[in-house]
Amino acid sequence: MAYQRPARTAELASAPGTGTITLAGADAAGDQTFASKFATNDVCTFVAEAIDAAGKPTGLWELTQGLFTLSGTTLTRCLPNGQGANYANAGGGICVIDGSSGPGVLVNFTGSVRVMVIDLNVPNVQVFTTGVGTWIKPIGATFVRVQMQAAGGGAGSGRRPGSSTEIRSGGAGGGGGGSCDELLIAVNLPSTVTVTVGSPGTGGASPTVDGSIGNAGTAAGSCTFGTLFTANGGGAGGGGAT
Repeated sequence: MAYQRPARTAELASAPGTGTITLAGADAAGDQTFASKFATNDVCTFVAEAIDAAGKPTGLWELTQGLFTLSGTTLTRCLPNGQGANYANAGGGICVIDGSSGPGVLVNFTGSVRVMVIDLNVPNVQVFTTGVGTWIKPIGATFVRVQMQAAGGGAGSGRRPGSSTEIRSGGAGGGGGGSCDELLIAVNLPSTVTVTVGSPGTGGASPTVDGSIGNAGTAAGSCTFGTLFTANGGGAGGGGAT
């Protein structure tokens, strides 16, 4: 499976609706067919636009990443989740980057369609904000940048005075979370990596009894990118004493 972007690859298709596009031959003299430049399971970025009987655009269009199949010469308009640009459809796959119906919405083509490969390097951005997730290596990736920022620890609460003249102090602030920013060669990475996002620290509870010291906060959890990198969570702040 490879990402391809050969120049002047354009074909016509007929009424694919919102489904798979069946290609029907080169659009104009000098254009290349998909079958002459692509192998089964090759990925490309293409524009599909509706045309009238005179070959003029009608206003319906779609910028999409898709999967080519030589048998039947078809283009599947959605890729498996995590492959391609970061635009997800309801089924979890990657579909429309933009179009006359807006990003993420498949256009319903009911007439003739012109399909053209374009050279568009769309970044793949996978964001994880909580819990455990799975990073999926994009098709055709050369380099992968991993950025992590762990949360800070919770602050401690202050001492509760026993009298108006008692010396007291506030709780200590929690420590800041660690960070990681690494540029990696994609071929050295596995196809998937488990990502863990640690929970932020929580503040210490306020004491309820006069003359009591404050309560410590809790430390934040660490963030990990498999076993390759770790960004440690911030430490807990201590409670106020005197």
